[in-house]
Amino acid sequence: RYTDFAGKTYCEAKAVETYESEYAIGFPVEEKPAGRPAKTSPLYDRLKAQGAVFGARGGWERAVWFAGQGDARDAPPAWRRGLWFERVAEECHAVAEACGILDLTGFSRYEITGPGAAVWLDGLITGALPKPGKVALVYFCSPRGGALSEMTATRFAENHFWLITAAVAQWHDRDLLVQRLPADGSVKLEDITTRHGALVLCGPRSRDILSKVTRAPLDTPAFPWLAARIIDIGPARVTALRVSYVGELGYELHAPMEYMAPIHDLLRQAGASFGLRPFGMYALDSMRLEKGYLGWKGDITTEFTPLEAGLDRFVSATKSAFLHKSAMVVRDASAQRHRLVLMTLEGTDIDAPYGSLILRDGAIVGFTTSAGFGHRTGLMLAQGYVKAELAAAGAQFDVRILGRICKATVLAKPPYDPENQKLRG
Repeated sequence: RYTDFAGKTYCEAKAVETYESEYAIGFPVEEKPAGRPAKTSPLYDRLKAQGAVFGARGGWERAVWFAGQGDARDAPPAWRRGLWFERVAEECHAVAEACGILDLTGFSRYEITGPGAAVWLDGLITGALPKPGKVALVYFCSPRGGALSEMTATRFAENHFWLITAAVAQWHDRDLLVQRLPADGSVKLEDITTRHGALVLCGPRSRDILSKVTRAPLDTPAFPWLAARIIDIGPARVTALRVSYVGELGYELHAPMEYMAPIHDLLRQAGASFGLRPFGMYALDSMRLEKGYLGWKGDITTEFTPLEAGLDRFVSATKSAFLHKSAMVVRDASAQRHRLVLMTLEGTDIDAPYGSLILRDGAIVGFTTSAGFGHRTGLMLAQGYVKAELAAAGAQFDVRILGRICKATVLAKPPYDPENQKLRG
């Protein structure tokens, strides 16, 4: 759970904070301050000047929302939504209608090379490797068949990959990989997390803005969805991935740390006439829920297999073997099988906390894993696991949220752009 930022000073500060709040309620979206900041991106001061309110993610300071002029940034946490809710709505609409920019520096990142890299990695993941020049989500199983980790694999050449994963997963996923490296030295792994930062540029005007700062061709035939390209932005060579966690046309821009500030400034200048606006992690989470995208260690855990998590398209039906495949198959055939569902909720203005009970006729049939309001769709949404036989589209449940019963209906498709037209555009 902790990496190199959790030294003696950090632990002492957190120990005092934990003792002081030992009997206090743990509220959602409560960003506790002790031991911070520990790690900051080169854009920290710029974002702070723009109104960023920060939270810590794997030790890294991330903007969670942007306050307006005169907004109180330190309101006490509560179960109900605070002022941040209105600002997050504005951020989501800006992304949907124009373009947003998000600093996601802190991604854990590993470079995989060597003559045996492709064969080795293929033997670990549940699905297929991307082709050179492409990007794919890949999943790993635990020894008991659960979903152990999720990573983005970018393939630059036959045996040259980047694996990108969550900030909080740096040591977790590095150990997963290092412990399985072949003894013959045919695969090399290097942790390059701190060498690169990342910016997310997304929204219908993102291509227009990016075209102002690079000469690289950005049209869909030249740079399609789920592709990777090396492009020049200002003084830097940038690894651009055409992927989006918010469901809009968008790019992840990975650049050496020393170039993050000039790249950010160029994009902000180019985007001024297009309505470019900074957004934070709360808006990101709202928009990914509308797409039914999953979060690691929330929706994706070792308690459930990749198939139970609805990741069927990332599990190969023809692959003869991958790490712990037999355990996954046995577990998925169990009578206790569950299925992750996306639901709309009615009768609540409180986001369902993790673990809120899902009921059918008064009996517990599952629990929620993530929830929030979708500002683009106007829907209250939640994801959660229910018994597999009950997981049909249109199925109705009761969800107990802080003692109140709310009605839930399972959706057949994500409510926002279910055919991915915006992503492919």
